[in-house]
Amino acid sequence: MQIISWNVNSVNSRIEHLTKLLKEVAPDVVLLQELKCLKEKFPFSAIEEYGYNIEGVFQKSYNGVAILSKYPIDDLNFKIPNFEDDQARYIDCLICSEKPFRVSSVYVPNGQEVGSDKYHYKLNFYQKLNELYKSYLDIGEDLVIGGDFNVANLDIDVYDTKSLEGKICFEITERKKLREFINLGLFDSYRLLYPDTKQFTWWDYRGSGFTYDKGLRIDYIFTSSKIGDQIKEAKVLTDFRALTKPSDHAPALLELNQK
Repeated sequence: MQIISWNVNSVNSRIEHLTKLLKEVAPDVVLLQELKCLKEKFPFSAIEEYGYNIEGVFQKSYNGVAILSKYPIDDLNFKIPNFEDDQARYIDCLICSEKPFRVSSVYVPNGQEVGSDKYHYKLNFYQKLNELYKSYLDIGEDLVIGGDFNVANLDIDVYDTKSLEGKICFEITERKKLREFINLGLFDSYRLLYPDTKQFTWWDYRGSGFTYDKGLRIDYIFTSSKIGDQIKEAKVLTDFRALTKPSDHAPALLELNQK
């Protein structure tokens, strides 16, 4: 079972890259963020050609999340409960494989600037996300949560701690919010296998960030404990960041042994 999470930074701009992924890697489940399109503009036919069921939450020019699955999809949630939010940033569902589990695609707000209204929106988003996943874990759900969380957790997750300390995506309060989420009883799949490896998932277009590997690891695939025991591999598909006109994020891949 292979699951990929990817902030595509416009699904229509990156459709050739996405279909390359679906054809060559052929994951069972794909979690997309930052679709940047309405439902009527989403490339359903190009994706369905590869055998995927598709569910999403769409928004013109901004945000948007989707789940692609080779298995049937059931029990959908298109927003975080008890959170009044007009931005398309969250979806979860049950993947009806031989061993069903709940999967989520999450696009946490960037926050723009520490102390701003958007920063406080980001903290509130995390609070509501944490409340939801505490409830899921309390009832024993098997979970895979993928997305752009817009926070680098550890020093090893950024290229330069001194220049980034206190700045958005590496500020201590938002890092604590991410850690509260993890500490509910979740596992960072990549860090579970590679605790000491510096590997980024996002590189700024400006300043040749990818060329000089000046990146951040802000995209994650988290799992609950039972799914965590099934982890076979976790990696970042950096070749997709090296393509012509790429997303500024690379896909994160999780492979499970569900035998």
